[in-house]
Amino acid sequence: MRPDESNLWKATKSLLNQDINTIRPLRTDAKLVISDKEKCDVFSNMLYNTFHPNHICNPSNDLRVKHTLELPNFEVQNSINYVTPNEIKQIMKNLPNKKSPDHDKITNFMLKKLPPKGLVFMTTLFNSLLHLGYFPSKWKVANIILISRPGKEKSIPDSYKPISLLSSISKLQFAVKINDNTSDLMPISAGVPQGSKLGPILFNIYVYDIPQSPRTNIALFADDTTIFTESRNIEAVTTNLQAHLHEISYLYKKWRIQINASKSTGVIFSLRLCRSSAQLTFNNANIPWSSSVKYLGLTLDKRLTWQPHISSKLQHTYQRLSMLHSILNKKSPIQKKCSLLIFKQILRPLLTYACPVWGKCASTHINKIPIFQNKVLRIITNAPWFIRNVNLHKDLQIQEITDHIKTSSKNFHTSLFNSSGSLHYQLHVHPPQRRLKSGHPHDLLV
Repeated sequence: MRPDESNLWKATKSLLNQDINTIRPLRTDAKLVISDKEKCDVFSNMLYNTFHPNHICNPSNDLRVKHTLELPNFEVQNSINYVTPNEIKQIMKNLPNKKSPDHDKITNFMLKKLPPKGLVFMTTLFNSLLHLGYFPSKWKVANIILISRPGKEKSIPDSYKPISLLSSISKLQFAVKINDNTSDLMPISAGVPQGSKLGPILFNIYVYDIPQSPRTNIALFADDTTIFTESRNIEAVTTNLQAHLHEISYLYKKWRIQINASKSTGVIFSLRLCRSSAQLTFNNANIPWSSSVKYLGLTLDKRLTWQPHISSKLQHTYQRLSMLHSILNKKSPIQKKCSLLIFKQILRPLLTYACPVWGKCASTHINKIPIFQNKVLRIITNAPWFIRNVNLHKDLQIQEITDHIKTSSKNFHTSLFNSSGSLHYQLHVHPPQRRLKSGHPHDLLV
């Protein structure tokens, strides 16, 4: 098996996904659900409640929105440029071949093979729909498959993430599919299906006017919202955060956005022993204080030592290694360069995720990472105990992982000059001299 063969990645995916795609018996309040058909119904009802407007009600604002939506507006249809066959051909050319089809069973490969007459027909169809302002109901249907969330109890329905298999043409209804069983068709009356093209754009438009505050900062990434502030006075910190939470609560009630306060966490980042007597609340629900929080795949501890993050990533990577051991060990029929490629493409990225941020942490934490790479290289080569790790890296022509972290960090900091967001927040500017010796990300450039 060579690195350029697709069978290598098929075998790798089958080992890594063997547990993700398996839905175990589910526990509900009423009974234990075992059959695939019953599982489909359980997930379908759960997602129906998710895609249904919540109980939050603001009659005056709801009436204003309804009135605005009912007003005719022909300027929108007239302002849209009609498409051409060449535009449709170019879009279809860029569609991924391996995307799973929806209920219509029309794959991207089939669309790419349409003759010129087919492209002309689709052009006429799309332009007619744009002119009439009409969207076919058959295009509003999505099949949903469930993928288990890592670290969650697999017998609880909420532990699975819905992924919408959308047609390459569009949708606004859904049905849950497990193996050969499919639930009844259910409507989507609120929210957007995960996996849709317009979903992130529509969500960003909806929360664009989230309140700002002069005493706090806010960071948004999809549906993850972070409010942060700084002060030497811990009471000022909690006061400023609570005031901003009240403003957001008012806006979200107005626009019927429901926030799960139980998934929110407050953290005080400080090298001193700081404890706040004030309790943060959101919609009358308490937000607990914690010593760490997971945000965008990073575990941030209160002293920013990065020890919990590195330990978590090492644990996850060792689990992946045990899954891939059968094709990496000495008895595997694949070539050593294939094993090295699997390490570089699957294991190492998982371990070094966001390394430009934490790569300058204490050596007691960072030294655990080269140990993992040395173990993997010894598994791949079946090297005896007397072979030095330095010689292994030299013979296999692979970087020490600490050098790889430095290279990745330098590339990242170089790219900051080309990003408007980093320039706005001045991420490319080196911090001033500080009193403590704790490592900063920019120190990796030295």
